[in-house]
Amino acid sequence: MIDDIEVLCHACGGEGRRPEAKVSTLGGVPHTATVSLPCSWCEGVGRREGIDPPA
Repeated sequence: MIDDIEVLCHACGGEGRRPEAKVSTLGGVPHTATVSLPCSWCEGVGRREGIDPPA
C-alpha cells in the first residue's frame, strides 16, 4: 500500500528537471550559464514512490 503512494520529488520539486551551472564565456568574459537536465532522482517524472513523513 505504501509503495502505491507517490510524492513530489524533493530534488526537482516535481518538475522532472534540475538546473546545473556551467562555465561559459561570452566575448571573452566569463559567465555562469544554467542548463536544465533530467532529474536523476525521479528520472524526469517529477514524482517518487513512498511517503513523506512530517518533520
